[in-house]
Amino acid sequence: MKPFLLTTVILVVSGIYPAIVDPVMRYFGDVSILPYQKMVRFTFDFTYTSTKTEQVTFYFDFSNTSYSNVNFYSHIVTLYNFSYTDYVAVPTPFLGEVSGTIRMRAVGDGFVTEKSFAISAIERATIDPLADTDNGTYSCSGRPVSINETGGLKYYSEKFTFHGFESVYESFAYHRLNFGNLIIHYDSDYNQSLLTYASASFYMKDSFNLFPNFTYDANTGFKYLNGQLIHIGNGDYSFSLSDKMYVDPTTLMMAISPNIGYVLTDFLYFPKNQFSKLQDIAFRITITNIGINEMTIDYSSNHYSDYRFFGDCVNSAYCVTVEDQPIDVGYEVSWEETTHG
Repeated sequence: MKPFLLTTVILVVSGIYPAIVDPVMRYFGDVSILPYQKMVRFTFDFTYTSTKTEQVTFYFDFSNTSYSNVNFYSHIVTLYNFSYTDYVAVPTPFLGEVSGTIRMRAVGDGFVTEKSFAISAIERATIDPLADTDNGTYSCSGRPVSINETGGLKYYSEKFTFHGFESVYESFAYHRLNFGNLIIHYDSDYNQSLLTYASASFYMKDSFNLFPNFTYDANTGFKYLNGQLIHIGNGDYSFSLSDKMYVDPTTLMMAISPNIGYVLTDFLYFPKNQFSKLQDIAFRITITNIGINEMTIDYSSNHYSDYRFFGDCVNSAYCVTVEDQPIDVGYEVSWEETTHG
């Protein structure tokens, strides 16, 4: 009977005294760090939360290929309101490389709470859409990092995808330069707001000075116009010219200031009767400090017009014929389009 009694006692004791689980929760949170500028000190905020009133000593260390767990922040605090918020400065000497690791520790009586994460420098590189992409996509190396209010760690990406960027940018007819096919798709899960950039520019080779009213850029030897990116939805941006432009409806000569007989236009027209000189035009588009990584997009191409706008029915997009049967030139056009374009 004794073994039976002993077993019974053990069961009763186990039922009365269940296993004790430490109810204290401790974690770091509320951290958000963008890619840093090399050799420029930066600060970031953090919050430490504990569900127990206790004394905590913070130790923040930095590591990269030049430093190994070098302390740059230490502070002793007694938590009464369960959370503590402060900001930390990362010293300049640590920030000479493209990446590093920050380790945050909270040390107390019988416990250590630790959180480590990587930081990275702003890339600030130049993207040639024709040479520097993988199937039209460029992924940036600088990654934002965050720790949310409950301690969850996340790294964010940033990438650009280029559509319509070709080594030869073709138009069916010699008439005007249309940028509608140039689309940049921007993808970043860090910031859902609009893409930011410093400037957008358009350069065009004008070997025969057929655009005498455009600004000449001595650095490139090209004529110059200001550009812009227009958000067309779903992360897609199209390039367009932002300067006010004027065109002579008779000659299609262009100007960037009002002239007698010129009308305001959104398009860059080619002067009439200059097909042989302007069928193949070198141009360049640059966009600076774009995105979180402050990239530069530098796209060089040639605009090529397949046909004259109007002339003989073999070499022109539009022609006049006296035959009974119309000639199919492979392109539909209305009278309004040929006039106003």
